[in-house]
Amino acid sequence: MPHDVSPRPPPFAGVDLSALPPLLTPDEVAGLLRKSLKAVYAMSERGLLPGVIRRRSRLLFDRDVVLGWLNEGRAPSTGRTGR
Repeated sequence: MPHDVSPRPPPFAGVDLSALPPLLTPDEVAGLLRKSLKAVYAMSERGLLPGVIRRRSRLLFDRDVVLGWLNEGRAPSTGRTGR
């Protein structure tokens, strides 16, 4: 049986983004990225996710920064060329 090769819609297709709170939890970001919660924590520790806000012991993400990053479809620069 052939596989459907049509492109997938973005993870947030059909979601009312204005209904998201201005500060997202790691769980909400994991849902948007289709990643595990553990992966979101690891990515934030490595500086691979934008919009990270630490409030006391809580990890939060700026909704507008995260959604802008997703729309751009690229990771933040680490200053390294990868060579």
